[in-house]
Amino acid sequence: MQSDQITTEAIHITDGAGFAAISDSPSAGTGNFYSLIIDPTPDFNQYMFSIALADDGIVSVYYMLSGGSGWTLATPTGGIAQNANANKTYLVQGDVMTAIMVSVSCQQGVTSCPITLFKQNSITLGSVPAPLPEPATWAMMLLGFGGMGMALRRSRRRGKQALMQIA
Repeated sequence: MQSDQITTEAIHITDGAGFAAISDSPSAGTGNFYSLIIDPTPDFNQYMFSIALADDGIVSVYYMLSGGSGWTLATPTGGIAQNANANKTYLVQGDVMTAIMVSVSCQQGVTSCPITLFKQNSITLGSVPAPLPEPATWAMMLLGFGGMGMALRRSRRRGKQALMQIA
């Protein structure tokens, strides 16, 4: 049986191998950790984590792209089956993302399969790549180089110093 309670925890994670871990022990009477949203600041382009479940479950991973407005499923439709107490590692990488959501549901016949351990293995912070110059910008740059070349050539023919004419 899954809990409908929502708990919000903010954990500061930096670039590299932060090794942040969250654990929840069903034996301690809690066992209601079924989903997690990872929302680091700034954006990132790779996130590796491992997860362990109390019983057999289905893990679904979603991501949100920078500038996007909704969640996109990263795992196959229906999620990935994971056995109890297995420490399985997941890697989400690609375009610049703003958040990842991990959600667990129980396999058929299992009544409780909470996350017992969630561990961040690494995160690679990313940003939107610098835009490429437009063709008109390239044309102006080439025209400028051509103009400088012509000025140098012209000054050599006249016997004057090139730097004085360019300046």
